[in-house]
Amino acid sequence: QTGEACIDFCGAKGYTVAGTEYSGECYCGLTLPFQYSFSGCDMPCAGLSTEVCGGSNHLTVYMKAQSANANSVPPGWYSRGCYMDSVNSRLLKTLVAVPGGSDAMTVALCTSTCGSFGYPLAGLEYAGECYCDTALGFAASMRPLGDCDMPCKGKLTEFCGGPNRLNLY
Repeated sequence: QTGEACIDFCGAKGYTVAGTEYSGECYCGLTLPFQYSFSGCDMPCAGLSTEVCGGSNHLTVYMKAQSANANSVPPGWYSRGCYMDSVNSRLLKTLVAVPGGSDAMTVALCTSTCGSFGYPLAGLEYAGECYCDTALGFAASMRPLGDCDMPCKGKLTEFCGGPNRLNLY
């Protein structure tokens, strides 16, 4: 089992939300729960050990980009797409703390924080991380927008990247 396999399985059955649990279980749904916690997902996927597939009584949740509201982009910023990122070679080098912490993360919060520090580039990753920089890393590799499908912790109708995936603004 992998996150992608679960997403494909659920999508083929008409569901817009997919979740993995206990390393190999796949669950499907139509909406995200009202409250969503990002802690407790610590089990590697049976089909891809570098990916997380939930935990004990915890789902890693995925949502297809086409099924949710598009990210609202603050004035002066525009979406540059979804990019592959790596812990060892970040596209944007500066991880910043946003007001309210990662649980409050939204596109507007990340872009405004980066802008307040004078950075022209902002990126969101893994639902609650905000990165800023003046230029992209040299190894920038664009990915399909659907790869950046983790709901933002502070606004579940927006997307804030994914595992090793960065929504760039």
